[in-house]
Parts: sequence; structure tokens; C-alpha cells
Amino acid sequence: MVADILEMNGWDSYFLGANTPIDEMVEFIHEIEPDMVGLSLGIEFNLPHLIQAVKSIRENFPELDIIVGGQGFRGDQTALLKEFKKVYYISSIDELEAETWSHANEY
Repeated sequence: MVADILEMNGWDSYFLGANTPIDEMVEFIHEIEPDMVGLSLGIEFNLPHLIQAVKSIRENFPELDIIVGGQGFRGDQTALLKEFKKVYYISSIDELEAETWSHANEY
């Protein structure tokens, strides 16, 4: 859904499946050199995996914008994102579509 909204707003997007290994995701990022990477958290249980993905992206691409969101964010889990620069939390599809995320929710 996020990829579709981005494409409707003029972005080119690539969709990788939920089971894509982090090292393969990093290799893919090297290949296509995107302006931004989006990660979704479907269930809270996978939060450590998302944090590891953000760490790997940040280690390899220190200036790459990362957007995160999804139903798995409940309570104050977004506080874990504060250690990373240029990571943006998107609370809803409406927020993404309005493009308010770029400055309002940086951690």
C-alpha cells in the first residue's frame, strides 16, 4: 500500500518481501541507490528485527532517509528510533500521503 501511494505521488518504488534477509536488503540498496528506504513493522514481536535493519542501513548509508511505520508500533516503541538520525516515523497512510513526515517526526 505504501509503495502504491508513493508511486501515485510520482516516486519510483521497489517492494521487497517481509522475509528479505537484511544483508540482501543492504546489497539491493547498494545496487539501486534509492533516495529513501521504507520499513514496515506489522507486529510488535518483530521490533528487534526492524531495529537491526535500521542499524544495518545506517552503518552502510549514513545519510539515507529511512521511513518506518506499521501496525506493530504501539505505545512508545518509537522512542527506540531516537538513536538514529534521518529516521522518520509515519503514523498512518494519511500522514504519508500528506507528506508531512519529512520534518515533523524525525527521531
